[in-house]
Amino acid sequence: GWADNGSVILQVMDEGPGIPRADLERVFDTFYRVRKGDQVRAGTGLGLSICRGFIEAMGGTISAASRTDHSGAVFTIRMPVPTELPAVDDDPNGDDRNVGDPDVAKLA
Repeated sequence: GWADNGSVILQVMDEGPGIPRADLERVFDTFYRVRKGDQVRAGTGLGLSICRGFIEAMGGTISAASRTDHSGAVFTIRMPVPTELPAVDDDPNGDDRNVGDPDVAKLA
C-alpha cells in the first residue's frame, strides 16, 4: 500500500483466472457470481459486496480490474486518511470497562 493525495491505497492481487471485463463492475453486487461454465463451485456472491459495504461506510472506495502482467485480478481500495486521531486509552492495562462503577471500586 501507499499514500496519495490524502488517501491510503491498498491493492490486493491474485493469480486466478481473472474477471471478464463485462463483470468487473458487477462483482460487487450482492449475490452476483462470475459464471465460467467450468464446473468449479462458485462462492455465494456475498464477499465482495460485504467488503464494499465496509469500505464505503468508512468513506472509501473499492474497484476491480484485470491484471496486466498475467492472469488474475487486482482490487484497489482507497481510504481517506483520518484528519483526527482516535482518543487514547489512559488505562495502561487497557481495561476501563468498569471505570466509575462503585461496586467495582469496593472490590479494589
